[in-house]
Amino acid sequence: MTTTRNYTVQWDLNPPFYPCFQLLGTNCTETPIDVEDVTYENRIPFSWKQWNDDLADIERYEYEVYHLLPHGNVLREADMLFSSFRTPDSNLESSLNVTTPGMYSILLTAFDKAGNYKSTRSLFLFDNQSFVETTPGTRTTVIESTLESNYTWVVFDTSPLNVTWAGRFMNERHDVYKWLNEIDTNKHVDHDYDDRFGRRTVQWFPNVKGIVRFDINYTVTGTNIESSIGYTEVQETLREASLLNISWDDGDKLDISVKATDIIGKYTEDKITIYKDTSYPAIENLWLSYGNKSELFVHRQQDLTSMTFEWDTFDYHSGIYSVHWKLFDNYTGSDMIHGSSHLQAQGDASNLSYCENKYKNSPRGSDCYCTLHHGCFHRHFHVKPEIVNGSGLTPGKDKGLHDSDYFIKITVVNKAMLKSILTKKITIDISPPQSGSVHDGLPGTPEVDYQQDLNMNFYWYGFFDPESGIKYYKYIVANDCWTKQNLMSSKEGRETYETTTSYNATKEGKYQMTVMAVNSANEPSEAVCSDGVTIITEKPNVKNVLIHGVKTAPRIVTDSNNTMWIIRQNLTRGFINETTWINTTNIISVEDIELFPEVERTASDVDIFQASAMNSLFVFVLQRTEQVHALFKL
Repeated sequence: MTTTRNYTVQWDLNPPFYPCFQLLGTNCTETPIDVEDVTYENRIPFSWKQWNDDLADIERYEYEVYHLLPHGNVLREADMLFSSFRTPDSNLESSLNVTTPGMYSILLTAFDKAGNYKSTRSLFLFDNQSFVETTPGTRTTVIESTLESNYTWVVFDTSPLNVTWAGRFMNERHDVYKWLNEIDTNKHVDHDYDDRFGRRTVQWFPNVKGIVRFDINYTVTGTNIESSIGYTEVQETLREASLLNISWDDGDKLDISVKATDIIGKYTEDKITIYKDTSYPAIENLWLSYGNKSELFVHRQQDLTSMTFEWDTFDYHSGIYSVHWKLFDNYTGSDMIHGSSHLQAQGDASNLSYCENKYKNSPRGSDCYCTLHHGCFHRHFHVKPEIVNGSGLTPGKDKGLHDSDYFIKITVVNKAMLKSILTKKITIDISPPQSGSVHDGLPGTPEVDYQQDLNMNFYWYGFFDPESGIKYYKYIVANDCWTKQNLMSSKEGRETYETTTSYNATKEGKYQMTVMAVNSANEPSEAVCSDGVTIITEKPNVKNVLIHGVKTAPRIVTDSNNTMWIIRQNLTRGFINETTWINTTNIISVEDIELFPEVERTASDVDIFQASAMNSLFVFVLQRTEQVHALFKL
C-alpha cells in the first residue's frame, strides 16, 4: 500500500515587524510597549501592540526584564530579573513586581513560525524612596548682593537681579547611580526599535545632580509696594540661575524661593531674603557738651575723662550694625591714638514703644525711629570716656595739652555694611576769656545815668579769648550786680551773640547790666557790671517863680480847673472867692498857674476892679538899669 503526501515548503528569512515602524520609521509615534516609564509604584503593568509577519505569521512573544547599572557614563543591562519564555500571540499584556529602586528595561521579542524574531526595548524608572535635598556648604544667592553683607543686601540701584543656586540641590541616588544618564545600545535591538517614547528614553535626561526642573517665585515687601509672582519654570535648567526684574526701593525686602524637582516629582524649596539699601548711614551733630550746653568744639580741661561728646546716628532703611569712636592727635603727622571703643548699635527693639521705654533714661531722653524690617533704634549717642585699655581711653594717654588740637572720629556701619565716617577737630583751652567793659546807653553816645523812658539800652566790648574765641555772651538786667557763679548757673540770664541789647523795665528804679563772655570751651569770663541807670518817670515842674524887677498889669485868669485868680502887678496870684459879678468874656486861661507864687491874701474888690479891664496877654516891663533875679522852687 502506497501513501502519498504532498508538502509545501516555504522559505521565510524575514523577521516579524512592528507595523508603525515598518510604515513610518522614526516618525512613528505609537510605542510598541505601553509602560509607565517613571513610577514610584512597585507593580509594573505593561502591554504591547500586535506585530505582523508577511509569510509565517506571529507565533509567540517573549520578554525579559533587566536591571540597568552604570558602566562608565552610560547604563547597561546587567542582571536579568525575569523571563517570560513562550507567550501566545494572543496575549498582549503582563505585569511584574519590582522592589529595588532603579532603572529597568523590558526587552520584548516577537517570533514568527519560521523562527525569525525581532526585538524592541522599553525603559522605566522605579523609585519609591525619591528624596530631593540641599547640599551643605552651598546657597542660593543674588549675584548683585554683596559679600560683605553675607549676600543679604543689594547696595546699588538695580532692577535686574541674577539669582543663582549652582550645586545647591540634588537627588543623591539619581545622581550617583546615574539613573538619568544615556542608556547603552543593546545588540539585540535595532536603533529604530529602541525606546524613543515617553519621558525616559535611551537618551540622557537633562538634569543637574538628579534635578530635572527648577521653578522660582518672589515677593517684594516695602512701604509703598507689595508685589509677588508665583512659581514660574526656569527655562534653562542646566544654568541653575534665573534673571528677575524687580521694582523696589531702599529699605524694601525681597523674598525669593527656588523649587527643585526630580523626575519622580519630588521637590524641595530654598528660600532667601535680601534687602536693598543704597544710602549710607547718617552721622550728625557731633560735638562736645557740658550739661545742657552742646555744639561745643573746645574742651576746658586737660583731663580727657571729663570730656563728653555726643552725636546722632541713624539709617532709616537698614538700621545700624556697628558704631566705633576714636580720639587721636596728629602732631607728628601720624595718628597718636588716645582712646577708642566699639559701642552697641542701640537697636534690638521690636517696636517704637519698646525702644522709647528702653532708652527713656538716656542723657537726652529717648530718640527712637523704626525701620521697616529691622526693628527700632535709638539715634542719640552720648560718650563720657573712661580709662579702659582697648575699650576707652588708653592708660597714660588720658591727658591733653592746652591750646592743642585733637580729633574725634566716628565710624558707623549700617546693616547693609555701608560705612560712614565723620571726624571733628576739638581744641583744649583751659583759660577763661578776658573781661571787657559794660556801658549804659547806645554805642557812640554819652553814658546814661538817669532817664524817664522805661526802655533802656546797653552795650559792651573788650571781651576776648585768644585760644578759642568768644562763643556767646550771657547777661542779666537787675537792680544790682550779679556774680559769675550766679549768672552762669541761673536760668534767668539771657544768651546772645550780639554786643548790644535793650531792656524794658516795668517800674522806676535803678537797673544794672551784668555781662560775661563764654568761650568755645563753655568757660566764662569774670562778670562785669555797668554803672547803672536810674529811671524816674515823673516829669519835673517849676512853680512859684518870682522875678525881681518884672512888672505887669493886673489881670484875672483861670487855671485848668476853671478856678479864678488875679495876677497882680508883681506876678503873684491871689484867689478870688466871689466871682458871680465878674465878666468872664475876655478872661484868658493859664495852664501853668503854679508858676506864679500864691500870696495868702484874698483879692480885694479894688484889685479885682483894676484888673477886670485888662484882657490882653502879659506885657513885661523891665527897667534897663535894674538886675533881674529869678527864684525857682522845684
